[in-house]
Amino acid sequence: MLVATGRFRGNPIAAHERVPEITPGHFDGWLALFEKVAFQTLPSVQAADIVGRSHRMRAVLERNAGSAAPN
Repeated sequence: MLVATGRFRGNPIAAHERVPEITPGHFDGWLALFEKVAFQTLPSVQAADIVGRSHRMRAVLERNAGSAAPN
C-alpha cells in the first residue's frame, strides 16, 4: 500500500478496527521501527517519501479506527 502499486486490496481501517486494544503507543512503536528499517534499506529520498506516507496513514487509521485516544 505504501508504495502505491495498486496491487493492495485490503482494508487497513477495518483490519485495525477488529483490534480494539490498539493504542497510539502501538502506532508510535511501529513507526519508529518502520522508519529505522526504511532508512537502513532504501535510498534516502525514497525512505523519506514512504515514511511520510506511513505517518499520514497512521493519522487516517487513528481517526477512523477510533484509536486516537489522548496519550
